[in-house]
Amino acid sequence: MHWIYLKPRPKPVITGEDRKKAQKMQPYEYISKWNLARDKFLPAIVYFYTGNTKLREAKYCHKLNAKVFSSDAVVKQSRKFVCYAIDTHLLHKTIKIAWRSPKAPTLIFLDCFGRQLSRKGTCHSMSPATAERIMRQIIKRNAIAVKRFKAEEARSQKKVANLKAEF
Repeated sequence: MHWIYLKPRPKPVITGEDRKKAQKMQPYEYISKWNLARDKFLPAIVYFYTGNTKLREAKYCHKLNAKVFSSDAVVKQSRKFVCYAIDTHLLHKTIKIAWRSPKAPTLIFLDCFGRQLSRKGTCHSMSPATAERIMRQIIKRNAIAVKRFKAEEARSQKKVANLKAEF
């Protein structure tokens, strides 16, 4: 699978050129490539793993990588997703709070608008067939969300056109 490894900043970041207008962004808001799923209308998989081999969870992450993420069917389905991987060992506390303290390995499936559709904690015993089935369900649910979004966007554009025509 093609993972985008996210490296969140450890501390809040000050943005803005002018000091008076500077804004304080939390680390998880500053992650680059986070909007990639929304821009392409693709669902996302957020995989929380641990890179610290001294922890017991590393064994489970390795098992999940070898068993599920190397399966041809899962790899084929993953091309329809934006796949993010985040090391839980390096997480900042604000990110842990935002994601409700994920333990490794955890898979969180999001639609393209960032709404959580499914959460599979301690998923090291998941089979490739189960992962593929979940991925197909998430793709269908994302397609419904995109269809609703586009319909709402078309309605709002129609309202704007009607208002312009009245004036």
